[in-house]
Amino acid sequence: MAEGAEQIELKFRIYDGTDIGHSTYASSMTVGTLKQRLVTEWPRDKTVLPKSVNDLKLIHAGKILENSKTLADSRITYGDLPAGVITMHVLVELGIQYMLCFLIFFTVANTVRLVVKTKSVEYMPFSLSLALTICATCWLGYGLAVDDYFIATPNVLGFLLGLVQMILYLIYKNRKNEILPKTNSQELAISEHQTRKDGNSNKTSLNQPEEAARDGERIANKAVESTELEV
Repeated sequence: MAEGAEQIELKFRIYDGTDIGHSTYASSMTVGTLKQRLVTEWPRDKTVLPKSVNDLKLIHAGKILENSKTLADSRITYGDLPAGVITMHVLVELGIQYMLCFLIFFTVANTVRLVVKTKSVEYMPFSLSLALTICATCWLGYGLAVDDYFIATPNVLGFLLGLVQMILYLIYKNRKNEILPKTNSQELAISEHQTRKDGNSNKTSLNQPEEAARDGERIANKAVESTELEV
């Protein structure tokens, strides 16, 4: 039998442990075509439903299969099960991964905004910024190397934000205390105002005994005048 006509019996184990798509497939079939068939035959009662071929990853012998290669090119070999059935694992890419990535990138973008506003890198530790930049760069490179836009796309933004962080650090690394003189001026003004207020309070306190003596003298004079009138 020719290699292109060889039939391979496959079944696919999904995220909840159940098997789907148990059938025989031509070894000349591409992985992309096989994924398209799985998307069409995917059980509709499952909570996770792939919408396209790009939502699926087929894993065999610890390796992610490429869409452009055929089953024969991917070196699919018969397994140890009776009748030579091969079990592949199916991974479904979820949109929540993008949400988490963009949440992290939003936090980084907010830090960048704060650095530009204060002209200080006090709130942007260099070690953390460098680690995030290296991480995003590595994942971006890996995504491009394996032609996987699920990995590459979110890390494009991570790489750009990391690059911006490094540039800002070089610009503002010697200006950590630039915002401090403004704060000191404000505190000095408040302190002077409080000093004046306390001084006025002290003057009022010092004048209180004198005012009390005058009031006592007035009361005594009125008492004397009343006595003279009665006499």
